[in-house]
Amino acid sequence: MTVVSNIISSMVASCIELETQLVKYQSNRIIKSIYYDFQRDVVSLDFVDFVESYATIVTYSLFCARFLSNVPLSLKEVPLVLQSLDFRLRNVFRKLYHEIYLIQGFKTSEMNRLILHLNSLNLDHFLQSAKEYLNQNNILFHFYEYFLAKLNPKKRYNRGVFFTPDSIVSFLIRGTDFFLESLLNIDAGLLNETVKILDPAAGTGTFICAILEYLKEKLEFKKSLDELKDVHFESIIKDRFYGFELLPTPFILSRMNIQLKLEALGVNFSPVDLDGVIKSLLVNTFVPPESHRTETEELATNIKYNTNFNVVIGNPPYSKYSANKECEWIENLLRGRISEGARRSSYYEAEGKPLGERKVHLSDDYVKFLRFAQWRIERTGYGIVSFVTPHGFLTNVSFRGMREQLLVSFDYIYILDLHGNVLKGEKSPNGSTDENVFNIKQGICIIFLIKTKKKTSENTGIFQFDLWGTRDEKYHFLDNNQIPSIQWSNLSPRSPNFLFRPEITKFIEEYEEYWQITNIFQDYGVGIVTARDKLTLHKNVESLWKTVTEFVDLDESEARRKFSLPRDTESWSIAQAQADLRRIGVTKSSELKDFYKQYIKLIQYRPFVKRYTIYTGLSNGFLARPVFHIMRNLTTELIPENTSLVTTRLTKGELFNHVFLTNLPIEQIFLSSKTSNSAYIFPTYRLDSIGKNTQRYYPNFTSNFIEYLSKAWSMIFKDQEACLEESLSSNSIICYIYAILHSPSFKERYVHFLKSDFPRIPISTNPKLIRKLIIQGAKLRDLHIFDVDNDDTISEVYLRENGIKFNIKPQSRLRNLEKASFYDSTLFLNKSSYIQGLPSQIMNYYIGGYPIIKKWIRDNNNHALDKKFIMKLKNIIFIILSSQSISHEIDQIILSHGGFPIK
Repeated sequence: MTVVSNIISSMVASCIELETQLVKYQSNRIIKSIYYDFQRDVVSLDFVDFVESYATIVTYSLFCARFLSNVPLSLKEVPLVLQSLDFRLRNVFRKLYHEIYLIQGFKTSEMNRLILHLNSLNLDHFLQSAKEYLNQNNILFHFYEYFLAKLNPKKRYNRGVFFTPDSIVSFLIRGTDFFLESLLNIDAGLLNETVKILDPAAGTGTFICAILEYLKEKLEFKKSLDELKDVHFESIIKDRFYGFELLPTPFILSRMNIQLKLEALGVNFSPVDLDGVIKSLLVNTFVPPESHRTETEELATNIKYNTNFNVVIGNPPYSKYSANKECEWIENLLRGRISEGARRSSYYEAEGKPLGERKVHLSDDYVKFLRFAQWRIERTGYGIVSFVTPHGFLTNVSFRGMREQLLVSFDYIYILDLHGNVLKGEKSPNGSTDENVFNIKQGICIIFLIKTKKKTSENTGIFQFDLWGTRDEKYHFLDNNQIPSIQWSNLSPRSPNFLFRPEITKFIEEYEEYWQITNIFQDYGVGIVTARDKLTLHKNVESLWKTVTEFVDLDESEARRKFSLPRDTESWSIAQAQADLRRIGVTKSSELKDFYKQYIKLIQYRPFVKRYTIYTGLSNGFLARPVFHIMRNLTTELIPENTSLVTTRLTKGELFNHVFLTNLPIEQIFLSSKTSNSAYIFPTYRLDSIGKNTQRYYPNFTSNFIEYLSKAWSMIFKDQEACLEESLSSNSIICYIYAILHSPSFKERYVHFLKSDFPRIPISTNPKLIRKLIIQGAKLRDLHIFDVDNDDTISEVYLRENGIKFNIKPQSRLRNLEKASFYDSTLFLNKSSYIQGLPSQIMNYYIGGYPIIKKWIRDNNNHALDKKFIMKLKNIIFIILSSQSISHEIDQIILSHGGFPIK
């Protein structure tokens, strides 16, 4: 282990020991009294968080003291170390320190060991090792991140504690200064004393310290040009810097760092005087004005509402599971329920209508900080928001309301997309490596939002630049470029999604004239979420029934052990699943025949894969989300054959092959293992009530679409199979749509638009073309709802005619072989069994995000190559070959009638 990792390990051990001791003695009168003082005077934390904060601060303060003083320490000197704390914390922490050692039995062995370890440090050696270990020069700023990562990595991740690289900090500050001068016409930019700066998620003070250093350098430069001669650095920094931080430990470090930075710049303030110069507060940025529990919270609210900030800057936390869930004030602000001098603005609406998304990712902390910053600049009337954030909000559909509101509120938006999205597997356009600037999986961007004092048509613009490459290449670019030196692309975000990225505009006008799927069908929804596939889904009814009758009455711990169930979630728990089964009458001794007809249902699990489940329709029951309002249309006997279209809204990282037909309920990831590419189902028919106890089914098409189609096709809509020239049926509509979505030319021409929203369907007015496409769509429909477990007589003949031969050794087993197993049109199932004559396009045939043959082999590893298994494989290959042939025929038909856009 390196010197640095040894120190970190020692600090972690000491910190944990101190936490353990405090928790052990939490009922002690002295500790309880001090905790209550902390709750009253500082910030409201539960006891565990209070203990963690105290232990971390004391441990890290000792390290800082040793690092800065370069003299040996002793345990008695801890109170002196704590002198640098915020004055509201200082008395509480010093009192706690003095008192806890009076408690009989309280141990200090780990602290003593840490001090001995710190005293033995060769600081020169440590500094060199730290620079190599952390790849950073500013050790105090960045060492805490690594300490916390070892101490509590889960908390660090959940709270989004990731420190900003110096290159990004510098670029943000230089960009802010440039825009203050060039777009807001503020003389001298950040040096101007009218500029008030807020970092609403200040952390360890990185941005405030960096701005102080930048101002000092800029002032010296101005003086060298005989400008600002009479301006003193001390005078221009007073009452201009503000920082809010929720977590005590980074807050304390920020106090240390700011004071050290000022000393390095030749300015000396005592800890008390510092509060009059730079107001950094231990407080939740989103604390509502009516719930002041401490003096600090009241002060923060006064600052938040009454200080006219014209710069809000920083790196807010990225946390999908927000640490601010209980903050009603910011939730109301996100939903446009608060104005208080600023414009009402809801991120949950787009173009005045609710988003209507099943999943809306607006609870992430960085979104809340952006909304707060927007609100604060609107109250001032002008200014700049300069943030580094995840880049998901630039294109994600559920952020379209947020993008629209930012466009309305700000006159200029500059976006530097740093990419590095590991989840999407991003690569540079030239195919080279693309790395994240942080050690996280989300892609990152830098954004500048500028609001001028008076908006005109001339002073608006949205600009974007993509920065690809390795981490070091990106740092180098940021270090060596200014805002004017970057070749920005001019964006024109359009309704309905207002994307913050360059859009492909070729063919967009013709594509937007087509009918979107969601405007064609009346009812639709996402697929079922089982939450526990191994428990809830089975290949046969007998296995399912055996499982549920064993599971229903087991003790929770035994059920978890027996069925290898992970921990419960909000949407699925063992108790709720068992209660749902008991609700419909399932017991250990229940008979299968009593439930078979009503509750045991087949679902389409994956393409050509079906599974049995118990379907009760109750959410958070045996199935987590059964999506009953949609799936009831496919589980009822009232609708004998309800062929339904399956597609997706997004195809992140996948080409559009996301279309299928089924007459069964579907599972959410039926088309892709990426949950963002969830499968949506659009039934041909829907149930509706007539009277209290009677239901019947109706075509599931919107009245607007039927009216349009009847005119375009010159037909009367009758929901029955009929001659095409006389009437129009629901099944003919489905087949027409299905044919269009399987056209290779359609998918290639509109590839960019199919990535980001539900597909749109062109409506032909040519009777001959319409008829031919319906016929081809019907062929595809019959293929895709064909039961692969059925007889293989047809496929056997077809495959033989196409030169495909099965050479299977009896009683052998399938092996999950690698790519080398497919060579020269031969697929080896094991060393002695193989299939000859397979075209490569068969092996690379996708439905959704799944390569069908490869996935089949992967999912059936070690399966016996018996007659039934080979029959299934033959049928799937037959379906793929036939589908490709029909897709080619569809293209030829469309081409013979003029191609796209079809007439």
